[in-house]
Order: sequence, then structure tokens, then C-alpha cells
Amino acid sequence: MDKPKRIWKAMLTLLIAVLEALVCTLSSAPGVWAQIQGSVFVDCGSVARYVDSITNISWVPDAPDYITTGVNGYVPSASSIYPNFSEFTTVRYFPDTRAKNCYSFPVMPNSTYLIRGTFFYGNYDNSTTLPSFQMAIDGTIVANVTFDNAAIFVYYEFMVASVSNVTFLCLLRDSSNSVPFISAISFSFLPVGFFYSAISYFLYGTQRKYFETKYRLNFGGDGLVRHPDDEFDRYWFPIQRSNSTFIQSTSPLQSLVASKIVGPNNAVVGEPPETVMDTALTSSGNITITFPDDYNYEYILSFYYAELNSTANASSRNFYLEVPGSDYRSVLLNPYSNNSNVLFTPVAQLYWGVQYTPGTDIVLYPDQTVSSPLGPIANALETWEMSTNPMATMTNNQDAIAIEEIKSSMNLTDWTGDPCVPVPYPWVTCSTDSNFVPSITAVNLSGYNLTGPISPSFNNFQNLTSLALDYNDLNGSLPLLNHLANLQYLFLQNNSLSGIIPDWLAYLPSLSELFVWNNNFSSPIPPSLLSKNSWNFTYLPGNPFLQGLSSISNTKSTNIAIIIGPVIGGILTLVIIIFFVLCIKCKSHAKGFTKTKEKTLTDGHLQMVKPAHGGANPYSFAEVIIATNNFKIQIGKGGFGPVYYGKLEDGQEVAVKVLDAKSSQGPYEFFNEVDVLSRVSHRNLVSLIGYCLEDDQQMLIYEYMHKGSLYDHLYGDLSTSTHEQLDWTTRLHIAFNASQGLEYLHSGCNPSIIHRDVKTSNILLPSDMKNAKVADFGLSRLTYGENITHITTNVKGTAGYLDPEYFTSQCLSVKSDVYSFGVVLLEIISGCKVIDTTLPNREAWNLCDWVRFNLQEGNINKILHPIVKASNPNLDAIWKVAEIAIQCVEPKAIHRPIMTKVVEELRVAITFQEGNALPSNYSHSMTYEIKNQSGPKWC
Repeated sequence: MDKPKRIWKAMLTLLIAVLEALVCTLSSAPGVWAQIQGSVFVDCGSVARYVDSITNISWVPDAPDYITTGVNGYVPSASSIYPNFSEFTTVRYFPDTRAKNCYSFPVMPNSTYLIRGTFFYGNYDNSTTLPSFQMAIDGTIVANVTFDNAAIFVYYEFMVASVSNVTFLCLLRDSSNSVPFISAISFSFLPVGFFYSAISYFLYGTQRKYFETKYRLNFGGDGLVRHPDDEFDRYWFPIQRSNSTFIQSTSPLQSLVASKIVGPNNAVVGEPPETVMDTALTSSGNITITFPDDYNYEYILSFYYAELNSTANASSRNFYLEVPGSDYRSVLLNPYSNNSNVLFTPVAQLYWGVQYTPGTDIVLYPDQTVSSPLGPIANALETWEMSTNPMATMTNNQDAIAIEEIKSSMNLTDWTGDPCVPVPYPWVTCSTDSNFVPSITAVNLSGYNLTGPISPSFNNFQNLTSLALDYNDLNGSLPLLNHLANLQYLFLQNNSLSGIIPDWLAYLPSLSELFVWNNNFSSPIPPSLLSKNSWNFTYLPGNPFLQGLSSISNTKSTNIAIIIGPVIGGILTLVIIIFFVLCIKCKSHAKGFTKTKEKTLTDGHLQMVKPAHGGANPYSFAEVIIATNNFKIQIGKGGFGPVYYGKLEDGQEVAVKVLDAKSSQGPYEFFNEVDVLSRVSHRNLVSLIGYCLEDDQQMLIYEYMHKGSLYDHLYGDLSTSTHEQLDWTTRLHIAFNASQGLEYLHSGCNPSIIHRDVKTSNILLPSDMKNAKVADFGLSRLTYGENITHITTNVKGTAGYLDPEYFTSQCLSVKSDVYSFGVVLLEIISGCKVIDTTLPNREAWNLCDWVRFNLQEGNINKILHPIVKASNPNLDAIWKVAEIAIQCVEPKAIHRPIMTKVVEELRVAITFQEGNALPSNYSHSMTYEIKNQSGPKWC
């Protein structure tokens, strides 16, 4: 082979290699393989592709190519109201409670796109109220979607510049909590030359503005012009001479229609279609165009004109176009053209950066200085509002790529849109740097039912401080995370991870908490981890394959861990180290910590790590026996086990809760309660004094509450001295104080704490009966992150108090506690049990349904317990509590208030009650009869 051929062959081989590499690179980015270079028309909610017989648009379904969330909906009224809009017969709506649902469109970076979202409500959901929600493009909220009439469609259209290889169109809930929906999306690539340099200047570079289409007017037209006349399916709305809203004249307006086709202007890409330019309005006098807006904005205006009079010549029509702004801008126009192939060429006149204010008019008027027999002419007009602020900066590229890789490998692809803006994923916390670029600082995927290995892409987050992957079913070894220099918290407990616990964890400079218990790690724990100072490292229970546990003592940790080894030579060695912890050889049937699945402690060891937050103290079994006088007085019994009265050596009265061997609860609830109550301190939360973990005993020692539980006084035998009648004012104070305890857990703790078992038996009363305290934190959960809205977990709690949305979705949130507390409020008002199938009235078996029905009927008197009625309650206070209670037990969490709101409403109710000032229009008649002093069987 001669030299030139070898050179060409080598160059061809190199070219192929480069192309292959380029293809591989592009294919690794989501959606780049299908970059939009023309137009894509998406019929949201449709299940198949089709071609519209009227518009000739090829519509494609939205799922699964562009979105994987949401529900298909049908709009029966669409075909009769808008017979020419086939895309209005279906919608995609988003009833889930996530903050945003996003469509993903593959695009070419640094290109311009015309994006339109169209919404026809048509009362598809039979709601009595019109919805409202928000629309966002990428990270910027660009529109508040609202409706004045269910039978009229609305649309929002924008010109934006893409910054990456994917552009997001997102729908977000607003304060109304309406369910977002969408009918159709048009997504069109706009080629170079479509805009003018002025618009391009604002779209790109440091400006990064976006433009919303405000008006697109077809003067003289008699119907809406769209596809196929307009290849981008832009809506051109007709403005006829009778339309005085937009156009007026000092002389009669005349409609013109071209006698032959007006030819295109090759210098203007994307100009109005011929159908639009072939009609016009003209007048011999002044023409005034008015925009009926009532707000200020800066806009771009494009005015199109073409001569449609076949007898016109170069001097027939001269007129001025005057556009107001900071100063009046007038230009002399003449639409005549010498082009013999067409009638006359359309011309565009652009104005940009014009400040529109109410009453702004655009005026066309004849040139008075020359003899011009034909007056001004207007064919078409477009205006775009320029955004005040630039597009929001997206999450930094390295974090964005990492999160996409994590979603792909860990089955989280339903979460779309930018991870941080305009609102973050519920499992992500973000912060911005000095240049306002968001980055990811925390990831909380606790209890998300994840399986498979942990993605190594977590190592690519530059500013990550907290990573919670606990309570899943993750397996495999721990990937290398040695680049996470800012990581402070790493929670991996309750998974199926295996392999070694790597020593590089000890060299993460900021790491202060590492939880790996209840996994399958093996090999010795690296000495570097055990000798590290000032951190909390927990690796037991679980991990049965760890070696050499009998000789390990992490004495240099601030949370001193002591492990009792297996029996050696028939002798059980008990190691005691200062501050805390007695650890024991557990029974082989001890149950392990559980979350997404049950696990068994096969290594025969429990480890108790003293919480870093202080609080509870350890007590020996002998000390507990002395304090309780050998468990002489049992004062209660719960799911954990019996509760005994006791008195410590210093005279403090306590309640000792002892784990029952037959209890469904176990080590998880025990450790969880110690952990949670050691983190919190509030006057409306029961204090944990200490605990005992010795031999087969697990005991929790609390402050003693002399009056027992709220349940006792609502449903106990009132003839005994221990159970007292609760008048209305006392009940109000009990509710108010308990609500403050829950509010503290939700809002005053970081991370927030979800109690998960709020009920009347877990609200305890002191001697004064009013300063109630919330108790029993065995089922509670921490959220690990200030922006976390929910965590996914197996359903636990008490029947009747369970949040129905938590029950069906396993998504636990603070609103789950709100629901349970709402049930408690209904019990306080009515004295009726949550579920009581012994009642003769079947409709009253479910308390929430029964109260809701009676309140809807306005019959609040019927739901009041006789003791409440006998207390001379203030009716405004009663209604205030009933209303907030009903809001709390709304089936959907998004419709419930937060605990802060509940506290506020109960405070108002107390003011009403203790002020005892009835409103002037008070006319309710309240009659009562105490039918049974010993219980609420009147319900």
C-alpha cells in the first residue's frame, strides 16, 4: 500500500475512533441520543401516538419517554367545548405529595427553545374549586397557573436558552395544595436567525433572561391560526376591526385580504405564517393598539407589516410607528417592495427593552409631510415579556452528574428535575456558594426500600456533610468514599452490607458519627477506627461475622463502647468502664433491630452506646429491684411491657417500664427510646431518668406522672379515686400542652423527630392534671435533614390513630403525628373511643367519620361528651378545637396543618374559654344530660 493510502486509512481509523468516543460520551448523558432539533408535541395523559386530523400535528404520549410519575386523566367535556383541540381530552395529574413533578426533554446545550404548557381543566376531577399551581422551567418558577373558568384553557409559553443536555418542565404545588395537571406540551427548537440579536443578547451570556409570550395577534384574521400553517404551532389570535379592546382608530378600520400570496422574507426566520400575513387592518387615520394589562414589565415587541393593496406604489403608503418607552420612539415605515415574484414582502420592526406601563399605547399614524393616499397598515404583532431576574442557577455540574448516576443505579429515577432548584428533592439538602450555585450538602435516603449496592458516585459530592442510607436492604461492600472531606454523619445501619469496615473511614477529617450496626460486615474492625477520638461509632448489634469482639474496647471514644466477649473457659467476663455501659450476653431468641425487614441477633451480643447528648443514666438490676420494692406496685401495662412504681435512693419517684419477653417490641424500641429521649428536653415530654440493661432485662426508668394517662381519665372507672372527671377547661390545657410537646419534636429538634404512636394512653398527666406530657418514644423516628418531608418505613402504630396515607404508602412524615393528634382531640371533645364496634349506632363506630358527618350537618352539640357540656364550655372554643381536629384528620397529609398551627389554634381556644366572652351573635342552644358518670357509652 502506498504512503498516501496508508495516511488516509490511518486518518479514517482515527476519525472513526473519535466518532465512537463521541457517541459513547453523548449516550452516557440522559436523553442526548434524542436531542430535540425540530418540534415535539406531547399529549399529556395520552397512551398512544396519533396524528390530529385537523391540525396535522403528530402527537406523542408523555409517558414513559418524558415522565414516569403522575396519573392519566380523562376530560369528558373537552370534545364538546374544544372540538378542534384533540389534546385537551386527556390530562396527566399528580396527586402524590411530592413538591415537584418534572418532565425531562433532551436538548442541545446553548440552544434556544420555545416551550409551551397548555392547561384545560374542564372539571376533570369534579372538584368544586378551581385549581392553582406553579410551572417551572429548569430551576426557575416561570408561571402561576390559575383559572378563571373551568371551561376556558390557559397556556404559558416561553423562549429559553438551554444550559445542559436536558431541560425540565416542572409542576409544583402552591399554597392552595391543588393537584397539578397538564394537558399538552409543545417543545420546539428555534434555529439561528429566529430571534434578533437583541433577544439573543438577553437569552445568553451573563443576562440569562427568559421571555414569556404575552400577545401574538393576527390583524384582520377571522380565526385562530396554528399548525399546520405555523410549523411551531404558535397561537395567532384574530383581531378584527370590531375588537375595540386591542385596536381603535380615528377613522373607520378596514380589513384587507391579499389577492395573491405574500411571499416570505428570507432574512426573517420564524416570521408569521402566510395565513397571518395575508390579512391586515388599515385606516386613513391614526391606529392605536392598546394592551389591556394592569402591571409593569419590560418587553420585546415585533411588529409585522406588508402591503396588500395591489394598486400601491412606492409612495402610496408612508406611516409612522410610535412605541413608547423611556422616551417616544418613532420610525417612518413604507411596506412597498419591488419584488415581482410576490405581492409584497413582509417586514418586521423590532423594539426591545421597552417599559410597558398601564395605559401604554402603540400608535400608527400617516406621514403628514408627504402626499400618501393610503394610511397605516398592521398585519401582525408579537410581544414577549422579559423576565426581571435571570434564570435560576442549576445545581453545580459535578453534583448534578453524581445525583443522576445515583438515581440510575439505585432505582430512584422517578425523581426528576434539578435536585436543588426550584425546590430540592425531599431526600436532598442543598446550599449555595458565594456565586449562588447550589450544591448538595446532605442526602437522606433512610427507609426508601433501596436494594442492591451503594453507588460509588456518592464520593463525587464536594460539600456533602450527611449521608443517611439506613433502614434499607442495601448489600455488597461499602464503596470508596474517601473524597468526602466534609462528611460529618454516615448512617448505614439496618442493611445487608458485607465485606470489611474500611479503615479509610477513620481518616475522613470531619466524620463524627458512624452507625453500621445490623449489617453483615466481617473481619476485624480496623484499630484506626477504634482509637479515633471524639466520635460516635456504633457497630453492634448485628454484624455477626466481625472478629475479635471480646478484646475490643473503644476507650478513646466520647461514646465509650464496652463489649462482653463470648464465654471463654466456661467463665463469663463482665467488663465495666466509667460513664457507661453494661452489655450482656443476650438470649438466642433476642430480636434484632427492624425497619424494612426483620433481622435476628445471631452473634449473641448487644452493645449499648451512651448517647452523646447526655440524659439517661445506667442503673443496675439490683438498684431497680430496690427502687421498685421487688416490682411490688404495677401501675400500668403497654406494648413494651408492664410499668411499676418506684422510688430512687434520692427520693425521686419513677415509673419503671420492663420489657415483656412476650412483647412484640424489643431491642429496637428500647435502644430507640433511649436514643431519642437523650436528645430532647421539653417540659411537655416525659423525661427518661435512666435505664437498665443487664442479664435478660431491658428496663426504662421515667419520671413518675401521678395522674396516669389521659386514656385512664377518659375511659376509666370514674368511681375510683385515681380516675377523675375532666372538665372542658382541663381538657383544653391537656390538649394544648401535649401539642407543644409534639411541636417541639417536629420543629424544635434537628433532625425532626416523628413520634409515630401518638394516642391518649401516651399522654401522661401530672398532679395538676393540666401540664400534660407526651410519652413512649419506642416507635419514633428521626428525619435526618431539615428539608426532609417524609421517610419510608414499615407501618407501625395503633389502629384508629394511624395516618391512612402512611398506612397505604408507608411514607411517614410529621403529618402522620398530626393525624394521630387530631384523633386525640376528637376523643377529648367527645369522650368516645377511636374505634368502638360495641356501639349500637354503626355510624359511630369510627370516631373520625362520625364527628365529620355531624360537623358537616352543623350539629356540634351531638358530638360533645356530657361532662364537656356540663362544664359550661365557650362555644367558640369548642368550634375552634373541633375545626382544627377535623383538619388534622384529613385523609391526605398535604391538607393537614403543621403542629405549629395546631398549637396556635388551641391557644386561641383557651383564650376564648378563659375569657368567657361569647360573641354577640351567639344563639346556639346547648342542652345536656349526664347519662352515665362511669364511662362514655352515650356515644
